[in-house]
Amino acid sequence: MDRRLRRVAERAVDGWLKGDQMARVLRRTLPSSGLTLEERERVAGVVHRVVRHRRLYEYILERKGFSLSPASLVKIALGEVEWDEGLVEDAPPPIRLSCSEAVSEILLRHVDYVERINREPETFLAVNLRRCGRREVKSMLEREGMAAEEFMPETALRTVSRGRYSKAAKEGLAHVQDPSSQLVAKITALLGGDVLDYCAGNGGKSLTMAYYGAPVFAYDKNRGKLRNLERRAEIYRVPVRVEWWPREHDVVLVDAPCSGLGAAARNPEVKYYRDLKGFPVKQKRILSEASRGCRRYLIYSVCTFTEEETEGVVEDFLRGERGFEPLPPEEVLPGILFSEELKYVRYRGRGAIIELSDIMYIAILERK
Repeated sequence: MDRRLRRVAERAVDGWLKGDQMARVLRRTLPSSGLTLEERERVAGVVHRVVRHRRLYEYILERKGFSLSPASLVKIALGEVEWDEGLVEDAPPPIRLSCSEAVSEILLRHVDYVERINREPETFLAVNLRRCGRREVKSMLEREGMAAEEFMPETALRTVSRGRYSKAAKEGLAHVQDPSSQLVAKITALLGGDVLDYCAGNGGKSLTMAYYGAPVFAYDKNRGKLRNLERRAEIYRVPVRVEWWPREHDVVLVDAPCSGLGAAARNPEVKYYRDLKGFPVKQKRILSEASRGCRRYLIYSVCTFTEEETEGVVEDFLRGERGFEPLPPEEVLPGILFSEELKYVRYRGRGAIIELSDIMYIAILERK
């Protein structure tokens, strides 16, 4: 990496070390950097690597006699500091896993996910099937010099990070979304009936459910996000209707706020949560609120794999809400998903873990 790009990376790392959010630092730093899109993506990749491995990097740098500066962190992230596994074999788990003590306890129970959440993230697009075919978007990307390949489910394309700035994305023909989230949207959309996306946020799953032809309504307590979703629905030309006050619907999707550990590859900051105990309490409350407007199916999903935020929330909800019963995912999902997609589904308790890319949990509850 040349000195020009290195300086931008060091400036971004310095802003993050001072307590700002990684995404906000990159939004503030990169557009004014004078770098090309490819160069910005390179810088963002280095910053992500520093955030992902900060505790491990700092441990190594101290033992190698380096200062704990942004420049040193960028240097080790670029592979310019030599070290071997022997240097860290006696380090405590939070150092080796580069996370908080609380998250370390979780990862030691789920060691098979450690490599997955620490990987370099890939970029995926959800194709707007209402307006074009997946091959058409693939060809558009390739004409812009971006590699692309079909993935699962049938809305998904895997491409390069620059694909988020592609003509297809700008013109509402596709939007950036992890395939595990696309699969949750597919399952929800194909259950039948009209769907309310109860925690819609900026509407990624709302858009994808509309791509599958479902009548989609969206609600979120954050009015700013709902207004943004209204604008996105116009750009993408899909019938997603915002509800400022939620009404009754056949299917209600609760994609609840969570620790996000299943998506840590894309947002490594979540690895440093010191306390995750508040998430299940909030998730149970939201699920109970959303259930009041559910006529038939209530879908609970989170992009994490902790027992407390997955099975724990569902079991707690079922104990308090006698009007619902869980549908066995091993009976329901084979009727919705293709056999190739089912290879990435692991049944767990009342729900299932999806491992297409991010790690997500989904449970389907039916009103009695």
